[in-house]
Amino acid sequence: MTYPELEKHLKNGRAAAYNIFGTDAWLIESALKRLSSLVTDLPDMNINHIAEKAQAEDIKDTCELLPVMGGLRIVISESPLKKDGAEVINGYLKNPNPSTLLILISGEEPHKGLKNIELIDCAKLSASKAGAIIAETARAANVTLADNAASRLTEYCGNSMARIMSELNKLCGFAGSGGHISAEDVAEMVEPEAEYKIYQLSDAAAKGDGALCMRITAKCIADKIAPSAMLAGLYAHFRRLLYSAVNKGSAESVAAELGVKPYSVESARRQAAAFGARRLKKINDLLNETELNIKSGKIYEYNAFILAVMYILNSKQRLG
Repeated sequence: MTYPELEKHLKNGRAAAYNIFGTDAWLIESALKRLSSLVTDLPDMNINHIAEKAQAEDIKDTCELLPVMGGLRIVISESPLKKDGAEVINGYLKNPNPSTLLILISGEEPHKGLKNIELIDCAKLSASKAGAIIAETARAANVTLADNAASRLTEYCGNSMARIMSELNKLCGFAGSGGHISAEDVAEMVEPEAEYKIYQLSDAAAKGDGALCMRITAKCIADKIAPSAMLAGLYAHFRRLLYSAVNKGSAESVAAELGVKPYSVESARRQAAAFGARRLKKINDLLNETELNIKSGKIYEYNAFILAVMYILNSKQRLG
């Protein structure tokens, strides 16, 4: 299950054990807090964190202890499991202690070899699912939120829920109880991630807005993002646009091939349509040549980046 599905799952009863994993630290922490809230009696004594690098036998032995004063006991472990460790945990889960809830946290990937355990995938959320959490948080603060404000906040924060919630709290504080957050408020108060700045830059280039391209470039430089890093980001972005444009598979299949989320492919295809495949191929060839010229010392990286942006801006007129 994914993090947004956890609440519905718990309404039907809890499992004996969960493996929380994923790339979004905020979601992992939120899933852990939600499961920990199931302990209502003496949580300070009945929520047990296993020491780092604990052996599977230690985890099993702790799970078999009874909770203090009845109720539910939670055992939390972030220790890695070796193959024989997975066998120990599987042996315990064949007949788990009914008064214990085991939670294993395993980084970006689930533990291998475990059976009879519920998986909670805390990978970065799609824009729509992140938007649902944003809207719920805003309602709790008695703040209304424009639909495009939620999507812009998600894009600016690179779908990182930790940053989204931090910025949302700031926006809610600015709006005040009974206030409203617009997309313009987000643009004014939230600094976009570097990746989104590259998206903005290529979008401005697609529209032929040279002035906006230069403003975004100046902001990146002011933020001390190296021109070589901006060029690398631009090249990676346009490779994704070209691949998304020429690959006719589903967003899900293309996302799996690129190692990104389907939402990223859908966004790439929308932007790719503004360029066209032929124009994207020419841009990719130019960016590849530019990178080679920088590495060989034929051009300074700042000059190379500016020339690349100008080429992208003018490519529509050049290709007709």
